[in-house]
Amino acid sequence: MDFHRVPAENIRDQIFKHLLEKEFIKEGFTLEDLKNSLPFDDTEQVVEDSSDEEVASEVKEEVFTDNIQDDEDKVDEPVSKPKKQKKEKKEKKEKKEKKDKSDKPSKPASSFVFFKSHPDNLSSIEEVAQEINEDTGKPYGKVKGAGIVWGKMSDEEKKVWATKSLEDFNSKNQVMETAS
Repeated sequence: MDFHRVPAENIRDQIFKHLLEKEFIKEGFTLEDLKNSLPFDDTEQVVEDSSDEEVASEVKEEVFTDNIQDDEDKVDEPVSKPKKQKKEKKEKKEKKEKKDKSDKPSKPASSFVFFKSHPDNLSSIEEVAQEINEDTGKPYGKVKGAGIVWGKMSDEEKKVWATKSLEDFNSKNQVMETAS
């Protein structure tokens, strides 16, 4: 059965190589010496099937004996099931009060977000949004239209929108602080 023999030989060779690398085997031995000391048999050894009767006759039946000696002083007491202990309920942690998140923004909107939501730009964004996308055959839409308009802008114009966004953020924060 070469099917089993080849993997078995490979495993044998790997084990021998490992033993040689780790120097578990005396010096002077080679991989070939080890292979020759543990050769594989070329002849197939057929194992004959044994019948159930033969196996049953080989197994000897032994009578069970209880070798544990009972204490004479013990009185026979009925065995009862152990009582289940009730698990104590864990105390629930008090939930922390949520911080009041007012309308106060934590940071200024990005220049692009401020640009696309500003009323001055809505008409130009709407025009581009109605244009037909050549790939899909559908209109671009407002978000894509805003991106297209933003992409056509120069860096100087984008910086102007960044400063406008920061100014708007600062003005809203001052109003909130005075109201508090």
